[in-house]
Amino acid sequence: MANALMTQSRQLNRIISPAAAGALIGWLGEHVCFFIDGFTFIGSALLLSTIVLRRAPSARGLDFESLRGDFTEGMKFVWNHRRIRFVILSMSVMILAAAAVDVLSPIYVRDLLGGEARLLGLLMSCVASGTIIGTLLIGRYGRSLDNLQLVSGGITGIGAGVLMLAAFRDIRALGAGLGVGLAVALVTVPSQTLIQEETPQDRLGRTTSLLNVTSTVSQRASVGMAGIIADVIGIQTLYYSAGLF
Repeated sequence: MANALMTQSRQLNRIISPAAAGALIGWLGEHVCFFIDGFTFIGSALLLSTIVLRRAPSARGLDFESLRGDFTEGMKFVWNHRRIRFVILSMSVMILAAAAVDVLSPIYVRDLLGGEARLLGLLMSCVASGTIIGTLLIGRYGRSLDNLQLVSGGITGIGAGVLMLAAFRDIRALGAGLGVGLAVALVTVPSQTLIQEETPQDRLGRTTSLLNVTSTVSQRASVGMAGIIADVIGIQTLYYSAGLF
């Protein structure tokens, strides 16, 4: 339930922000919006700086060797734990495909849907709305279901939604975006819960760090290649390929 609430709060921002951004771009232009966005990061950092954490200091140092040892130990634990290994590997593969779809969404809206900034904001809001609905359903009804099966079903649902995005050229694309959001909830909440439940407390930081590392590497690789591949095969074909992948 806590993971579901955290996901809901993030997605609520994703509903409000794109809609506001679309209006602000039309009113003030892109240049001013980057300044506004930068100030929101500074405000967030200032709020976070007021949080006080009280914990016993670690007796271990923070030199390179200790950090490398922690990372290696985390790698060994994940590799020997079948369910966690499956989640981290499958999430990395999913992000490799999903990041390409995400980063090219402005071009998709412009070239395939014939829309502008407001339509892009509406599409992103539909995805976020679907995720909020999905987290509400999982938080209430998903406790009796296997987390690993939910993750697998969610990844399959994201693929199906991306295939529909590639196929649709009209208002139905918003419905596909809503479906993608629902499937994202099936991946995000159960994967977090599975890792938290099945990882010993003293290894949890290393395991989640490894998940963040592999996800970020996949995302950066995908973003770096997406535009080049789309120039060669076209954005619609790339969306079809990403959905199948």
